[in-house]
Amino acid sequence: MKNFMGILIACLIFFSCTEKKTETTNYVQEGEIQLAKPRIAVSSTIIDSFVTMKPEIRMENLSVFYEVDGKKGMESSSKVQTTVIAEEAGTFNFRGYHPDWKPSEATEIRLYKKGFIPDKITWQTQASDTYKGQGETTLINNKKASLKFRDVEWTGFDTIAKATVSFPKKTYIKSLTIGYLIDPKSWIFPPEEITLYFNDKDSINLKIPALTLQEIIKLDDVKIPIEKEINTLIVHVKNVQKLPDWHAGKGLKAWLFMDEWIFN
Repeated sequence: MKNFMGILIACLIFFSCTEKKTETTNYVQEGEIQLAKPRIAVSSTIIDSFVTMKPEIRMENLSVFYEVDGKKGMESSSKVQTTVIAEEAGTFNFRGYHPDWKPSEATEIRLYKKGFIPDKITWQTQASDTYKGQGETTLINNKKASLKFRDVEWTGFDTIAKATVSFPKKTYIKSLTIGYLIDPKSWIFPPEEITLYFNDKDSINLKIPALTLQEIIKLDDVKIPIEKEINTLIVHVKNVQKLPDWHAGKGLKAWLFMDEWIFN
């Protein structure tokens, strides 16, 4: 009987240790967990004189580094001490580092130089009543929108957007940058085609590559070179006329959401 009890106790100890060992190996090691993207407080994304960008750091030993326009790798990028001050347009990428965790993915901040403000914008088509922004001048009020499509700085169209932009006098315009939202789950796609008409005889036509990523939600833009003196500019922005086969609404029209037209 004593031998039997000894064998039973030994078995219980063995299986108990095995269970603990298995339980321990199920835990994820700290170094295998990736940091969340850093949150960056930005004073504005349109630069008049300068803007400030400040990481919101809520973890001890967390360091945030940034690079501009991909000119150098994150390993040799600049460490954020307190606040980053930017005077020039560009794309800033911020990434978090911690000795115990995997580096975060990058938080992208795009900054734009404030351009010429048109004297007037006259719409030939109207935005949706649900997504009409701040009114007719929403796209020239020098305010960019957030990733949320219900942000009041977005102007939403379910058809082609057409407007005439007028300047107080003939102005040399290098380029027009049109900002837009990508949110396929909400049926919001990049423009399909943009056409500019100016000086009675000149025109520029640009086709935008079709979207292939299904899950992505991001702010994007297209910069159209002009390099002309103009007084009025007619802008036609065509929404996607047929959603792709991979989309739930395949064959139907997409929404077009724009937040700013910047004339440099």
